Amino acid sequence: MKPSSVRFLLAASEEIHPPSLANFALVGELALSGEVRRVRRVLPIAIQARAQGLTGILVPSDKGLWGQPLK
Repeated sequence: MKPSSVRFLLAASEEIHPPSLANFALVGELALSGEVRRVRRVLPIAIQARAQGLTGILVPSDKGLWGQPLK
């Protein structure tokens, strides 16, 4: 799934406002059931996202979606 698709789904469910995800990396595994699953070893992805100028990362967790700004 492309990041734009994820933004669309989150916006459609009124979880976020679409422009607010423009500079975020979205990390997770999409199951055939539509569930977004957590993934391991996110640190290298976060480092690369920061190197590309992104300002935050969103990662699914057992308790929902977790977000963190990239400093």
